Amino acid sequence: MKKKTISFLSLLLFPILIGSYIYITGNDDKPDVYREIKITAKNGLQDFIKQIPDGYEESYGFNSKYEAVNSTVGNVYEIYTISPEFLNFPNLDKKTFVKPVEQFRIEVTFNDEVKTFLTVTKVNGKYKVVDLGGAELSKEFSKTISAVNDNNPRRIILRLYQLQCDFLATAPNSDNFRAGRNEIESFNFYSTQSSRKTFSGINEFTKKYSFEEIMSFISEKYSEKFDRGVDK
Repeated sequence: MKKKTISFLSLLLFPILIGSYIYITGNDDKPDVYREIKITAKNGLQDFIKQIPDGYEESYGFNSKYEAVNSTVGNVYEIYTISPEFLNFPNLDKKTFVKPVEQFRIEVTFNDEVKTFLTVTKVNGKYKVVDLGGAELSKEFSKTISAVNDNNPRRIILRLYQLQCDFLATAPNSDNFRAGRNEIESFNFYSTQSSRKTFSGINEFTKKYSFEEIMSFISEKYSEKFDRGVDK
């Protein structure tokens, strides 16, 4: 009887455990390289929600206190950048200058609607939630993904710090993707409001760009800004 009871409990708990894993990772059939980041975000979300002053929920992207306290985490956007140093090495592959900055923006959602971002970064070798904010940017990204019907689970933000603008990019899932390698060529790139203001040749938010296409814009703008080694 004891063995039968244990077996029955195992069968009962197995779907619950699997369901919990899917809920946390957001992915039921492919490996999730961002699982640790999602768990960190989920565990730290309510600590930041509690810091929102009563009556200021709309300033953080929520319509009410109820939405804020009942929100959860969604997709992960990893932040990458590319250094202007590539201008000094014209014979090297530009992909080698694309680097992760060990920072992530995680969607905060309520009823599957994106409300804002939670920022997770690596501090002393461990992931930590450091900020709640970026409601407009999170909704802009969600709108773009929806408009182009892009279901790719890998999402990155290519942040150009010197130009103060971003590109949004997506790619198929990969259990060995961490960036800066050839995989960057498989990404679909989309403009953002900030990049459309920065680059005169980019003006359609639903247009898909390749890595080489956006690099032609970036190279030209960086060349103008850093001509003769002087930051204009």
